[in-house]
Amino acid sequence: SLAKRMSFSLVFTPDIFHAALSKNVDILISDTKDPKIVSRIPDWYCNGINAGTFVVFPLCVKSNPVAMIYADAERSVDIVIPEKELSLLRTLRNQAVLAMKQSG
Repeated sequence: SLAKRMSFSLVFTPDIFHAALSKNVDILISDTKDPKIVSRIPDWYCNGINAGTFVVFPLCVKSNPVAMIYADAERSVDIVIPEKELSLLRTLRNQAVLAMKQSG
């Protein structure tokens, strides 16, 4: 059910998800209610998911976004990823991208 709530257009809008996907950068939002970031959280997210904190790892093949690894927590700042685990998550993402490239 979460995947259905995360369905959004790839037409560019200035929000966190499009920034992550278009620039192929990992993003950790510690507090979705932080005044500095709240304007970058899209309405579809606030209305359908509205977690207090989340992380996005985009999966891009030939500079095209095809998927993302997403994790969230209900309360702000509940996601803390030490450097070792961050490295493992990036390895997981890179392996998934490699598998997609080899299959298609």
